[in-house]
Amino acid sequence: MEHTTLSSNLQGPSRQPWLTTQTRTSPFRQRKNQTLNAGSQEQQSTPNEDFMRLIMEAQQEGMLQAQADRAAAAERIARLEDEILLLSVKTEGSPQPTMTLSLAPGQVDLQHFCTADGPSYVGPFQRVEPFLKWILAVQIFFALKEVTHNVDKICIVGSLIQEINMLVFYSNGIKQFVLGTWAGFKSQLFAFALPPLWRTKLRNQIQHLSMKDTKLFLTYSTQARTLQSMVNFYNPSFSDFTLAEFVVLGLFPELQALVNNFQLMGKEPFIYGYFEGRVQTFYNGLPKRSMKRTCGANTSNTATPSTQVPKLTQDKTIWQVHAYLDSQGRYHFCKKTCGSAPGACAGPINQNYIIIPSDFVAPPKPNGYKPPKAALGPPRASMAGKLTQAPAGQPSNQLATVAGAEDITLFPDLDKALVAAFQEIDEELCLAREEEYVSPPPKNQIVISLLCGKTHLRGLVDTRSEINLISEQVGLEICPLLCPKTIQLAMDNQATQPLILQDFALATLSDPLSDLTFPGMTLDVGPIVGKYDIILGTPFLSQFRLSVSISLQSLKCDKTGRFMFDY
Repeated sequence: MEHTTLSSNLQGPSRQPWLTTQTRTSPFRQRKNQTLNAGSQEQQSTPNEDFMRLIMEAQQEGMLQAQADRAAAAERIARLEDEILLLSVKTEGSPQPTMTLSLAPGQVDLQHFCTADGPSYVGPFQRVEPFLKWILAVQIFFALKEVTHNVDKICIVGSLIQEINMLVFYSNGIKQFVLGTWAGFKSQLFAFALPPLWRTKLRNQIQHLSMKDTKLFLTYSTQARTLQSMVNFYNPSFSDFTLAEFVVLGLFPELQALVNNFQLMGKEPFIYGYFEGRVQTFYNGLPKRSMKRTCGANTSNTATPSTQVPKLTQDKTIWQVHAYLDSQGRYHFCKKTCGSAPGACAGPINQNYIIIPSDFVAPPKPNGYKPPKAALGPPRASMAGKLTQAPAGQPSNQLATVAGAEDITLFPDLDKALVAAFQEIDEELCLAREEEYVSPPPKNQIVISLLCGKTHLRGLVDTRSEINLISEQVGLEICPLLCPKTIQLAMDNQATQPLILQDFALATLSDPLSDLTFPGMTLDVGPIVGKYDIILGTPFLSQFRLSVSISLQSLKCDKTGRFMFDY
């Protein structure tokens, strides 16, 4: 009976480990209670039995408590193992949720956008060609990466700039830039990164291009086309016909004659590729021009081409010049018959080339030679080649005496290479005088007559101007500019300070000789130097699609085909 009760008690705590010792009843206590309840007639137990009963109850309570503690510890360890297993093992099919940014249509994720393969701008600052080349590369980069949003383009460009001045400009205005458009940001970037009037300077370079003897025509034309593409960057104001006119002005005379004879500039419609191909064909058909031009037969005073004059040494050349001047009575310093004694001439030195007749033979130079006194009066050309004075170094037969003077070294010691170089320069100068005169190219300005209401205006069309300017004296209604402009008039060469424009006016102009009208023109108001009322530049030409013909001195409207000729 006791064994059965003990076994049941051992199994009890495993099912209910949370029971305390007060809820459990020892079998010895149950037996005592049963004995007391049986009757008071039974004999009470002895002290030894009670003591043994207490010891056994204490042992029983300790065993029950230890069993409950082991069960609770086992349960805690099982739970701890489950938690550790959940932390160490990543179950498949249950990915952790990731945060996704909400992007507008067309935007890119700037945090993950890679700009390492984009074009970087490293300068130099305010150089036209590197900057324009970088802008083109940026546009290609945006097209390949499919970047179309304005804010994305402005933010990405900032990571492509490495030039210090542009970085400072970008960092100072980035908060305002992202609020605007990509076109507005580019306009501000162009105004800061490029020098003032950069298009005007490029047009000036095109105007002064010339085809040298050692340059191929294709190279010359490609250089002109490159400059034209930079001028027309986002503002096509320089037409192919105007470019062809400047290219023709830079050709050498043989090619210019062929272009004019075949009327290449009169083809309608004008195509620059066709023009370039025809001129290249003419250039290939011309005889090759030599690098060094040889001087041909000269006048009767020069030697014939078949006669080869032997080269003289430096001393003999100087003595030949002195002897020839002495024979004509001319002074060695000014090369004139001034009548001055040696060392007393007050005139300027004459370094022109001395033409000595081929039949002149210099006498031997005597020892102790001293320059004689120059003759007074006009030179006697009829006595060229003959002695008009006594032989060099001998007393003169004339009444005038020769004062002694020390020998002044007018011709320093020159080696053979320098003498040969001076002879080559003299030959080139003589040849340049004999060549045909080439007239200077016409100015890139056209004067036209315009009407503003009933007022006649004298207008100047200048392809180098980047603004439209009207005089204050015309009397138009003016309005203040939001942003004043600072300009420098090319016609006012004496002006030391730039001109600040603060007002503008709106006007409608017309041609009194045709039905051409130019409505809604925005004109800056300011003073104009010269007899002009208005200056029209590239904005006027591009707005109304006008082509300037410098050779014909006229304007052509591409829309109507009408012409406006120089006033």
